[in-house]
Amino acid sequence: MERTVQDSVTGMLLAGIGHVTPAPNSSKNFLVVDAKTEVSEIEKAFEEFTTRKDVGILLINQHVSSSCMLRAGEGEAKADARWGTDC
Repeated sequence: MERTVQDSVTGMLLAGIGHVTPAPNSSKNFLVVDAKTEVSEIEKAFEEFTTRKDVGILLINQHVSSSCMLRAGEGEAKADARWGTDC
């Protein structure tokens, strides 16, 4: 399964979807999650991406959303998202 995720991310980056700003305040508009990624890092990225004006769509694998409590629409987040097996 890990290889499929890496292939998906690589394909999207090659298609030009990914963006990295230059240093010193470097930031990315994507987060690659693997088994070593802390839940707090995923939640922090979710909060950041849902409040950015230049991000309109979040693509989150179900196993990632199931592993932590991601809730769109709370606090500053104004995203409209659906969670569950029917996505």
